[in-house]
Amino acid sequence: MPCSHCGIAGHTYLKCPQLSEEEKKEKKDAIKKKKEEINHRKMLRERHYEVHKTQDYTFMNNNMYEVVVYWAFSNIPENDNKTKDKFLRTLYIPPMEQRVIPLCKLYRIAIFPVLEVPHQTTVTNARKVITIDENYKDLFKLLDIDLINYPDTVWEVKREYDPPKTEIEQWKEFALKSHYLLKEMEKMTGGGKCKMYENLEPFMDMIQDIPIPRNITEADKEKAGVPSALTNIT
Repeated sequence: MPCSHCGIAGHTYLKCPQLSEEEKKEKKDAIKKKKEEINHRKMLRERHYEVHKTQDYTFMNNNMYEVVVYWAFSNIPENDNKTKDKFLRTLYIPPMEQRVIPLCKLYRIAIFPVLEVPHQTTVTNARKVITIDENYKDLFKLLDIDLINYPDTVWEVKREYDPPKTEIEQWKEFALKSHYLLKEMEKMTGGGKCKMYENLEPFMDMIQDIPIPRNITEADKEKAGVPSALTNIT
């Protein structure tokens, strides 16, 4: 191999008589820097390929309720010029089914029960957009991951979920529990007929004037947590 400085065979630049020790050091540092730049560019190419490569991701909904999948941009350098504070709705997955989605590792994926993120006008649909703000942490999530951090391409989601109650359901629960407690007080005091509780009699008599609406079902009572015809049925 000829010398890279003088071109004469038999020695390298480190032994070249035409170079001073300082020049040799400068040349060595320059070669080292060039190698580092080459390795850095190679690493950037590999990183770009890894992040932008599209793969099929399988999401399995092993629950008895429908879920909805959202995507957002991950908080990584490649997304510095992109908005990262919003999740966008991607697709629904029915109970006990799975879906395959082509994705790259630029994305963050979140999965929610549909009833956790209902649309304002149509409760059977999920919101199109979820803002990632201080309220986001309170949402019931089945999954929330930055794909860049995980090699897995198959994800199973399974978790017990109690849907949030509607305003009507909350009022039903409040009324049924209150009525149940009043009826129990009536039993315990004998309706205020005995001497010990005679001062409660007028209030106990008023319980008779609180009818339960005819459209209240045994299922409503069971959901409210008060005894019903369904209690302890197996």
